[in-house]
Amino acid sequence: MRESLEIAFSCAYLHGSGEYPEIYHIDDVHFIRPVDIGSIIRYSSYVTYVHERIVNVNVAVEKVVKGAESKKFTRVFELNINFLMNQNVKKVIPQTYKDAMFYLEGKRRVDRLLAGH
Repeated sequence: MRESLEIAFSCAYLHGSGEYPEIYHIDDVHFIRPVDIGSIIRYSSYVTYVHERIVNVNVAVEKVVKGAESKKFTRVFELNINFLMNQNVKKVIPQTYKDAMFYLEGKRRVDRLLAGH
């Protein structure tokens, strides 16, 4: 979990204008499979949506499937976190279908967050 938060922080920082993001809201953590001790894992993080000063980041964690002939990964958990920046941040413009799905999911999460406050 700590490493996932660190990579999300780094992703938001790099997308922003060189300022440190502040954790605003941890939206969802989905644990899908257990991670065995000694497993090799891979982290992927994406800025999915930006609304003014709020940056939504999705982190996916996958582990190497043991015994697979070719390198295969299986998703073990996913984290969605919103950061608050000091100033407005550049918008995300989806380039692919996958990017558009991440964008819509991030927008839905930020809209739900803003409606609750």
